Amino acid sequence: MKKLLQIRPVDSLLIRDGRPFDNSPGIKASSMNQVPSSVVAGTIRTLLGKSYLDGEGDRFKGEPFNWIKKSIVRGPLYEWGDRVFYPIPTDISFELNEKDKLQARFIVPCKLDEDSGYLGTGKEGRHENMWPPVSHERGGKARKVPGFISAELLIDWLCGHATPENWREALDFWAENEGDLMFLSAEQRRHMHFLSPFTLEERIHVAIDPETYLSKDQALFATEMLVMPDGMTMLAEVESQSPFQRDIEPISTLHSIGGKRRLAQFTEIAEPLSWLEAHAHVRKVKEALQVKKAGADQYVKMVLVTPAYFAKGWKPRWLDDSSKTTRDFNEVFNLVMDDKRLVLQLRWACVDRWLPISGWRYSDMQEKQVRRMVPAGSVFFFQVLAGDPTELIEMKWLAPMSDANRRKGSFDKEDGFGLAVWGVWEPGEIQDGIKEEAE
Repeated sequence: MKKLLQIRPVDSLLIRDGRPFDNSPGIKASSMNQVPSSVVAGTIRTLLGKSYLDGEGDRFKGEPFNWIKKSIVRGPLYEWGDRVFYPIPTDISFELNEKDKLQARFIVPCKLDEDSGYLGTGKEGRHENMWPPVSHERGGKARKVPGFISAELLIDWLCGHATPENWREALDFWAENEGDLMFLSAEQRRHMHFLSPFTLEERIHVAIDPETYLSKDQALFATEMLVMPDGMTMLAEVESQSPFQRDIEPISTLHSIGGKRRLAQFTEIAEPLSWLEAHAHVRKVKEALQVKKAGADQYVKMVLVTPAYFAKGWKPRWLDDSSKTTRDFNEVFNLVMDDKRLVLQLRWACVDRWLPISGWRYSDMQEKQVRRMVPAGSVFFFQVLAGDPTELIEMKWLAPMSDANRRKGSFDKEDGFGLAVWGVWEPGEIQDGIKEEAE
């Protein structure tokens, strides 16, 4: 059974981060700036369980419902104006030009020559020929920058066709209309290729005495609520194997999500548009890779669209100490190569600070330990040393690349952590300023 669900928040959402929240006066429940995959996966599994209930609540706790815990969820992807939007990759920075207009800059690793080490440290430098310098340093951001990019622009960027000049018109349109999304016409929405980051709305509350139903003295507290743009929904695919003969009716109901039981509308979609479009996206990326294939070195990059769990912190377990894919890499990700195994060499990575992911464990009513996740938008640059990467791009498009968590109770791949898209890249040219500074 495979279903694609569209989740439309009715209320602003409380997506708690890992900071403590107790009964201290004046404390604030802080919210994350995006919806983690585990929140969506847990909500969908609860929704599936309730859909099979027939009035006997104890049935949900029995052995027949263990299949719900093992269901695989992929998501969330964000949809606005019937188009999918992805988090901005971290190797794209935004700056103001001399005309006070927003412009994009792409950061790419440079090809090392025989006299270069890490930022020009020389032949004896640490990690020589592994971590090259970049085309330019990541500059300071402008005050207002986009948080999401449309699938159309992202695919052009993944295929190597995008340039900062091509994005100038789209960035100008976003800067002029980013605060008036609800007033845009259908035609104008098609020209909107960037969206602002989600806003956090702070609310002040007062604790209520459960016996007198009166407010307590000196018991004010605050909550941060995540507010999505008007008209934005989330998409999530769920795959499960039900042992029951009957099929449940198509899902269309209100259900709580996140903290404080905030409501959202869950609707099953007959045509899984986002994943069907993925086939066209994969074809474009494969064509771009084949164009660059003629006798030259091949380079691919992995972009995370949901946070990922990696056993080595920012680095996946499927990379060894020399940052090459391990011998069991093909077996772990079910890659069957016709001639020889695929070998990738990590050349560079653009990763923001770690993301705290926690949760609540209902089995023993305890908080889950906070884990450090690699945030969505992180980019990993690989050079292909052996094999054909086209199968990797085709089979692992929007597939989880997280490591298997060996701790009991965590199902990162099954929850949709580490969904990735793939692209091509070419080494850039070292700027003279970076060479001089490094030397």
